Amino acid sequence: MNSTHTPLLTVPLSRDAHAWARKFAAEQINPHHGKRVYLNTLAVYAVHTYLRWIRIATDLSQGDSWQLHLQAVLDVADLVIPDLGKLECRPILPEATVCHLPPETLDQRIGYVGVQFQTQLDAVRLVGFVPAIAPSPSPPTQLPLTEFQALANLVAHLHHLQSIQATSAPEPHIAAPTVPVNLGRWLQNTFEVGWQTWEDLFGGDLRPAFNFRGDRSSPAIASSEASLEPLTGIRRGKLIELGGQPTAHVAALVVGVTPLADTSEIKHEVLLRVHPTREQRFLPPNLQLIVLDAANQPVLDASGTPLAVHSHQTDNFIQLLLRGKTGEQFHVRLVLGDVSVTEKFVI
Repeated sequence: MNSTHTPLLTVPLSRDAHAWARKFAAEQINPHHGKRVYLNTLAVYAVHTYLRWIRIATDLSQGDSWQLHLQAVLDVADLVIPDLGKLECRPILPEATVCHLPPETLDQRIGYVGVQFQTQLDAVRLVGFVPAIAPSPSPPTQLPLTEFQALANLVAHLHHLQSIQATSAPEPHIAAPTVPVNLGRWLQNTFEVGWQTWEDLFGGDLRPAFNFRGDRSSPAIASSEASLEPLTGIRRGKLIELGGQPTAHVAALVVGVTPLADTSEIKHEVLLRVHPTREQRFLPPNLQLIVLDAANQPVLDASGTPLAVHSHQTDNFIQLLLRGKTGEQFHVRLVLGDVSVTEKFVI
């Protein structure tokens, strides 16, 4: 993808994150504790969000940071990774150059993630990762931000811990790898099973009334309906089931691909849209559309913000625009609550 990767990943802070933070902070009698709990909660939720993007399971409810009776007495921001342990998500103020480590965070941790806040509490930057600190008679009380490693090391560390856990488990059945959808072949009028024309998906309703509210977490948006099917481009759509009965939601993922003039290495423009089906007027709220690279890491824009967007209460489509080179792979993930579906593509 033609996105500039910067050292720090930006994670938007959702309404859900602030709702949890307000709920927990309101339970604190001491205002200082309330502020501390608010930031700890946002830090944990931000790391939880990032790990969900890359399909690493978490359990918010099991951490000490989520227990009302512990929040006033412990300065912790722990996030439980099932079967692996606790990841400490330390909040860092905007201008700080060090990350503070309260004594209660130095025990029973598989590692630390630095979460730096901005002046506006609408997003955070993930500074990086530090593995578990070995026991010491004089444990550190803070870490310079320069000591944090890249987030890729966090992912590698978690996968290493998972592999250790798996050594004692029975060998699982390994499914055949999923073949990515080949967008280059679409331009030759060859399509994979399940990818339908707009007419087949939506009947005669070729121009539904669009109601889209832009979101700061979607850094690349093309707002014109015509851009979904440029004169030289091709589009197809697929029905995606998000969850089983009785709460199933079905949405249509529509992908448009357009070859670009050969003026650089970038060869194709890809527009991703998610629509409700004909039976529904709006998308379900908080449906997330996320773009990942072939290594399941979020694709970033020039500002370091992930290519991701989520639906609001009355949105009837959400969309993202990206560009890539021939042969480049990417994944598109739809997330609704605890359900996620991933489609793989190659340009």
